[in-house]
This record gives sequence, C-alpha cells and structure tokens, in this order.
Amino acid sequence: MRVFRISVPLMCFFYHFVVMIVTFVNYIIVVRLQDTPQVLRSAYLVFCIIEAMAYAAGAGPLFVYSYKYGTTSAARLSRLLCGIAIMFLFSSVPMLFMEVAQFLSFDYQFRHPLDGTVFVLHGIAWIFGGCITWFAYMRVVAGCLQRWRGPERQIIDDSGNIPSKDVQLHLVKRSQRQPKTI
Repeated sequence: MRVFRISVPLMCFFYHFVVMIVTFVNYIIVVRLQDTPQVLRSAYLVFCIIEAMAYAAGAGPLFVYSYKYGTTSAARLSRLLCGIAIMFLFSSVPMLFMEVAQFLSFDYQFRHPLDGTVFVLHGIAWIFGGCITWFAYMRVVAGCLQRWRGPERQIIDDSGNIPSKDVQLHLVKRSQRQPKTI
C-alpha cells in the first residue's frame, strides 16, 4: 500500500502525529489565551487529551503493526482501517466540531493562523477518515450479509446460446440455501 512511493500506514502514522502536536500547540498558544468561553476551552483541552490517548493507545500501534509486522495483506489492511477509524471517531470528528464552534463564536473568522491550520488539518483528516471508515464499514457489513445469506441468485448459463428473439431464456435452478422467492 503505497501512495507516491510512500507507505500509507507510515503516512497515516506521521500525519496524525503532526495533527496531534499542532492541536496541542494551538491550545497552548491560541485557545488558552483567547476570550472564548471557559466551557469551550475546557472541552478543547479534553478533546486534545482524548485525541492523544486514542493515538497513543489505539491508532499509533495499529499503524505500526500495519506498516511493519503485518504478515498478510488482509491483516495489514484491517489494522490500517481500524487505526483510521479510531482517529476518525476520537480525533477528527470531535476536534473538527470544536474548531467549527470556535469559528462560529468569533464571528466567522479565525483569530490566529494556527486556528485555521488546525481547522484545515482536521478537515482533511475528517474527509478522508470518514470516507475510508464508511467504505470499510460497508465492506464488513457486506461480508457479514454474504456469510449470513449466501450468494443471491446465481445464474449459471448451461447453454452457449446468447438470448435473442429466437432463443428463449430458460428457468434457472436455485442454488443451495437460497429462498424460493426473492
């Protein structure tokens, strides 16, 4: 898994690390000293800590496992997707909402360039993480449905005739474990 000859798990590992550090620096330099409500500043700090814990205890080790210690490509991919989902749920979503709340509380403007930088970094992580998490979720659900229901209507063409006006389609026998009606 490479993008521009850079390993995707390694890129995710460093990207989320940089986002986490920049978010903490933003809190120390900008958010803590602004005239935002105390509740918003406290929530920002709490979500910074949650982001760091999710990265240190969950996503970071999964990214490293996916990059270095995965034995099969399926194991590497599943660990990578789990790491991205953890960072999406515990970092990108809450921090983007906090940044939007700050943006709205300051009359639709950023008070410091670092605020805008953090907003853009979390926005990028939110877009990519959301899409990847959603498609991974759909893949898991489709696999569960496949195991539970089995393949739906398998059409096996025994004849070499292509259906046309002269050749009629014949009834298809149902496969094993398929219901009689759809």
